[in-house]
Amino acid sequence: MDSLVFVVLERGFATVILASLALFWLSVRARGRALRVLGGSPTMRIQIQDLTEFGGALLVSAGAVAMVAASYVGVFHGWMYVSTFLKVLISLQVVVIAISILAALIMSAFAWPSAVMLATRQPAVKSLRSVAIVIQALTFVLVVSTSAPAWSTYKQSSAKATEMAQWKGLADQVSIVFATDIDEMDRMEPLIGEMVRDAESIEAVALSYTYTKEMWSTVDFGKYSTVSFVNQRWLDLVTMGAKKPVVVPVSHHNISEDLVHEIQEEIDILSREEHSGNLFEQLQFLQPVEGSRLPVAQGGGGESLHFGDDILLAVVPSLYDTFNDSTLTSMISSDNIVFTGVTATQQLLERHSLDLQALRDRGIKGELKVVYIAEEGVLQAQFAAYLVWLQNLSLIALVVAFSVATAISALITATLQSKRDFPLRLAGRSWMRILQSRVAKELLVGIILVVIVVMLQRPNAIGIVLLTAAYGLLIVPLSHLFAVHWCFNGVSKRRV
Repeated sequence: MDSLVFVVLERGFATVILASLALFWLSVRARGRALRVLGGSPTMRIQIQDLTEFGGALLVSAGAVAMVAASYVGVFHGWMYVSTFLKVLISLQVVVIAISILAALIMSAFAWPSAVMLATRQPAVKSLRSVAIVIQALTFVLVVSTSAPAWSTYKQSSAKATEMAQWKGLADQVSIVFATDIDEMDRMEPLIGEMVRDAESIEAVALSYTYTKEMWSTVDFGKYSTVSFVNQRWLDLVTMGAKKPVVVPVSHHNISEDLVHEIQEEIDILSREEHSGNLFEQLQFLQPVEGSRLPVAQGGGGESLHFGDDILLAVVPSLYDTFNDSTLTSMISSDNIVFTGVTATQQLLERHSLDLQALRDRGIKGELKVVYIAEEGVLQAQFAAYLVWLQNLSLIALVVAFSVATAISALITATLQSKRDFPLRLAGRSWMRILQSRVAKELLVGIILVVIVVMLQRPNAIGIVLLTAAYGLLIVPLSHLFAVHWCFNGVSKRRV
């Protein structure tokens, strides 16, 4: 449903339908509608017939898309997913068809078929001129305003691919879900602590707990955006496969005094009383090398990875020796401490009397469940990557829609001006002189719209905005030139 809502609310979605479907359909059928009125057919009947044929064409397209897409999902992802996929796809298609028919109905009201136009020898598309101009201007604004965000998301797509690969690298890591109440968790804390110590002895437990500037709002982070407590196992997991070192040591002197003080206080609060004296001196501080981005888990919500190149990593020598049992239990419940392997983690629970039967023997009604941490992360990364491509495809669709709207607007203008253009051309005047006034007006309006968009949006990627605008300003004279050539030939052969 999130995917469906995103597509429906996408800025260029309705505009593409308006420009490339409804306007094109009505402009092609304008002359036929006027002739049917002249023949005595009721206008309401003409409207119903046109909308019915329009809806039928969309239904045929929707059926073809559904069959091809369902076959692709079934073959490459499994037939069990086809029914769920079709529910979402058909919902989207219903929305598309409904918006398309509504758009055609609205435009049709502006271009109500009438025999008066034929009686007064006016082109049937005259009533569509104002609508075509509005849609052309609207699609141009959307193309220009969408280009910078689409370009930015495209450049970020590599980061999304890296995040997906990182989650896949954590595919064997599991978290423990506490299906218990607070009192039962308090009773289990000593057992949890012993289990963590046992897991550390076989290097099967990893920690990442990250503090952001929002969490420590009064602390001066200096050049760092976050501070993450990690252990060596976490570093091994996230740097697996790296051909060269991706972290470098950081001296205490290069960290702001305020941040050092806050880290020391945090360690004192979370550590065991018997080990709180010299734990800070045992911490090793690292940071990613220039050009590297390491993932760390958000504090209090380890299912969300934060990728950064300005992270201060505080490597703890031992989870059990550094943090007390209450802290370890809390970090496990928030997915900031993860274990390796479902079977191995289940055996850890059994060895430390935390399996279901042992908990029942202790009078604990809740249970601990072992789940993979990467499933949701992989899906979120995939979804984010799909959104990147969807935005860029939307931009391409907008460009196509603007080209279609510009061509239709130019054809309507050329048809209406054919009585003027034809004798001027026969008199030897060049097309550029004939077109200069109408092209100049549109280019001036286009430049004004670009300036307004840039002033309001203030995009970082100004180059791509100007490139997109240049395409828009180039397609206008080309469309008008093509349109007047077509109309000239049509008038010469008595087709217009």
